[in-house]
Amino acid sequence: MKKEFIMFLLGIFVTISVAFTPEVQKLITVKPTKPAVTIVQGFSDFHVQDRITDYIISKSKDGYIVKSVSISGTRSECNIGVVVMEKY
Repeated sequence: MKKEFIMFLLGIFVTISVAFTPEVQKLITVKPTKPAVTIVQGFSDFHVQDRITDYIISKSKDGYIVKSVSISGTRSECNIGVVVMEKY
């Protein structure tokens, strides 16, 4: 019984020792990245939705991702839209 308990403690010690080596710490550490490029594009037109969709598709092909899209106004008015995209 005493030998099994010592082996159990030894196993825990080895596991903890391996888990805290510098190589494992580098794998576990997560650092937030900052975008390399941020684009803010404004739109003001009667067909803002179509123009924004085309703009997002064209920039997505270049590796940008959409951070936010904001559109205000109704279909009978002139709409205003803003698109924020980032590239990492």
